Amino acid sequence: LLKYDGHALSRRTVDRIFSETPTKFTSTVPGKMGYEDFIRFLLCDQDRQTDRSMEYWFHMFDLDDDGCIRDHEMKYFYEEQAQRMECLNYDTIPFADIMCQMNDMISPKSEGQFKLADFKRRRKFAGTFFSLFSSLNKFLAFEHKDPFMVKQEMMDNPNFTDWDRWCADEYLRLAAEEGEDDEATRGISDGGEDDGR
Repeated sequence: LLKYDGHALSRRTVDRIFSETPTKFTSTVPGKMGYEDFIRFLLCDQDRQTDRSMEYWFHMFDLDDDGCIRDHEMKYFYEEQAQRMECLNYDTIPFADIMCQMNDMISPKSEGQFKLADFKRRRKFAGTFFSLFSSLNKFLAFEHKDPFMVKQEMMDNPNFTDWDRWCADEYLRLAAEEGEDDEATRGISDGGEDDGR
């Protein structure tokens, strides 16, 4: 799982998943994620606005299982994100600024105390909240997003869920890879040398 999505998930996130806190694995091998477990994770990761996904990620970040995500729990995950950004020579954002953004985004009833009901009420932003603390790729995408491009994508496909967008992107990526493979095979079968493209 550490290799998933180009090593996007933090080790702390992966360790928490394998502690089986967000959900118990169905695999009969202790400490191993089975196919069904991975599919459940994939759906929760790629469509973070569903109830199942919000519940999965909420339990992931609620380290003390008290029904509330507080600053110390977010900081635990953010510290690793910040270290990873520093290693890649990205500017890091002070945790206090992240907390301010999260309070503005989710608008919890009590500032700095995020309950599951807060995420369900602000469903549109729940996925972003959880992504910032678990996936470096999604964190960087959020920080560098072009608001005009996001708006255009929403206008082009207003009924698409995050899952629909991910599936469409993956389809295009796989189709492009297949096209490259076909060109390479055609070049070799035509007697031409494979130039590695």
